[in-house]
Amino acid sequence: MKLLILLLALTSLAFAKKPNFLFIIVDDQSPFDLKAYDPKSPLDSPNIDRLANEGLSFKPVLTGEKKTVRDLMFGAYAGGTKPGMRSVKKGDWKLVKFDVLDGSVRETQLFNLKDNPHEFLPEHGKNDPKLTKLAEMEALLKSEMEHHADPYPLWNHK
Repeated sequence: MKLLILLLALTSLAFAKKPNFLFIIVDDQSPFDLKAYDPKSPLDSPNIDRLANEGLSFKPVLTGEKKTVRDLMFGAYAGGTKPGMRSVKKGDWKLVKFDVLDGSVRETQLFNLKDNPHEFLPEHGKNDPKLTKLAEMEALLKSEMEHHADPYPLWNHK
């Protein structure tokens, strides 16, 4: 029994170091229905309000005080064949890489979102003729994948 308790304690410590995310999706409700976003709200939701106040909140973006919550975003989708798709966005630039179907589809897309906000494919990479931004974004993507202990390296990250 003591071994089981020790194992559970060590497991919880290992998981405690990783960031926790809680994303709540509801229908027909404004974020301002919660007291965390509007103190005058008639709804009583102390647990959700506590979570919203303790964590990173989108409130400054929702109220127009800030344009973004973070300058850097990393995304991974490893569904289907591995490693899948990885993306990183920083400022006006977004890099998307696909490595699917056992390596038969390998694609790199670089978007300047200021000039191409809808990410039209024929426009990707045109605003970086010397590929300086591509190198910077590739390094950033690799760094984020390592930071998040991504188990599926891309073809040019091995």
